[in-house]
Amino acid sequence: MLCAHCHTPCSDGQVFCPHCGDALQAAGGTVEGEVSTFAAGVVENQVETLPGKSAPRRLNLGRRGVLAAGAVCLLAAAGVAAALLLPHGMEGIQTGQMHLISSNTRNRNTEAFYYDGTLMAGLEEGLTTARSFLDGSSRLVLEEGYFKGVLTQEGLRELSLPIGNLYTTAYAADGSVLYYATDDGELWRQPLPEGEGERLLEGASFSGSMVLSPSGDALAYEDEEEVWHLVQGTRQEELPLETGAQVMAVSDGGNYIYYFHAVDGGAHYTYQYDSVLSYMQNSVLFCWDGTSSRLIAPSMANIMVSNRTGDQLLLLGKETYLAEGGDNRHFADYVVPMWMYRGVGDLAGSFTNNQVTVMDCADLTSVLFYSVAEQRLCRIRDGALVTVAEEATKPLSDATGEKVWYLQDGAIWRVDGGGKPRQIWADAGSYAVLDGVNPEGDVLLYENRKGLWLLRQGGSPQWLSEKCRGTIPYWEGFYYWTDSGLFYCDWEGNQRELEELSGLTGLSYTSGSLPEVEGSDGKVWFLLPQGQAVQVPS
Repeated sequence: MLCAHCHTPCSDGQVFCPHCGDALQAAGGTVEGEVSTFAAGVVENQVETLPGKSAPRRLNLGRRGVLAAGAVCLLAAAGVAAALLLPHGMEGIQTGQMHLISSNTRNRNTEAFYYDGTLMAGLEEGLTTARSFLDGSSRLVLEEGYFKGVLTQEGLRELSLPIGNLYTTAYAADGSVLYYATDDGELWRQPLPEGEGERLLEGASFSGSMVLSPSGDALAYEDEEEVWHLVQGTRQEELPLETGAQVMAVSDGGNYIYYFHAVDGGAHYTYQYDSVLSYMQNSVLFCWDGTSSRLIAPSMANIMVSNRTGDQLLLLGKETYLAEGGDNRHFADYVVPMWMYRGVGDLAGSFTNNQVTVMDCADLTSVLFYSVAEQRLCRIRDGALVTVAEEATKPLSDATGEKVWYLQDGAIWRVDGGGKPRQIWADAGSYAVLDGVNPEGDVLLYENRKGLWLLRQGGSPQWLSEKCRGTIPYWEGFYYWTDSGLFYCDWEGNQRELEELSGLTGLSYTSGSLPEVEGSDGKVWFLLPQGQAVQVPS
């Protein structure tokens, strides 16, 4: 069978097209036959697509845009769940479970590290996280503020760095390499998690600013005279950037250098946002492409995100800019990619260095976007925003940002990246809140005045608890707590109480780290994503 909407191959048992989300078993759903039944609890509701507010100027995506359709069809044939495990290079967000996770709550000076529930390093070992890499399976760690090594499933791989002479560092997003400069003017390239370091430069001067491309094959650094240099291997060239420029991102191969320049000679201002993303104010963005610099974004405040190769850059603020090399696309709205609203808390697939977050994807435009002010879901087509759903409130997505659940007119709706919105459940109940979505995007966790519920696409809501005080969604399941105790439930709806924590008196939780729970007896426990409670040594 082929989907009548997008012509993706589909099996006889499938209810929805894995690519565009259209109902296969509706009349005309496939090109070879008509089936008149729907999945139970699902009402199809097509929403007219409307042109976006922006002018239809085309974004030049190059050959990659031509290849996107073929890549998506291959993903659809294998199923969405398998798509999460495919190797790098596909268009959409490539993400997976954060296998190596740590605790950094309660202002501790040390962290405990667990790999899929197995203790790798305890609090007594004195390690803290310096950097977590894209695959979620390795971390660069510190000991008493100094580089110690790389922690992996195999244990700690120690590094021999010139600690007393170390001046500044930069890391590849995939964790393959570390660059460091020394006080005596040397630049070194150190393979990770282990290997012999290579000296690239000597007799150089460093101001402290150093930016590395996502793969680690190109580096930009600023010297003491405020001159920027591009380094590839042992080759170095001076970059013709204006005095006072601040490089933010370097693409793989050094093809594009994105940099800010302060307005009217003023100063740059930065502050941290949500511990991951940063704003840059009072500046405009330029791109140097090897021959000249072009103005990209005359915006005064932006969150900056790049794709896996660093050639695409997304800037979010009061307005949104999408750049690929010297080409750029401007949207008047504050338009946020839906993977910023992902419904699970232990996800790998992003890496932050300096002020730019690298996402593990080839194309930042391949997912749904959300217009925060206008509460509408959009997608980018031919460089313009196209409305998918209007009046969409409280959206949450799967691990990739391609399947989105939201509330509209008191009902629960869902839309897949290439499909049309459909109503999944007619009555969400009063004061409904969406709490989480499983990684595959087919199960929703939500609350209303009657309690906590699980809703599977094609089914009816499953009641879990009458009074819920909070939830923490993870890859394999989620925690929730009530006045009576703490519970763990998998995404299939199988739940159990953590009886040893029935008298909990406090819970502290920071995104990206292990929650800590204090029992009535004063004992403290870590909550692992797999549903285990581990007592913290006193």
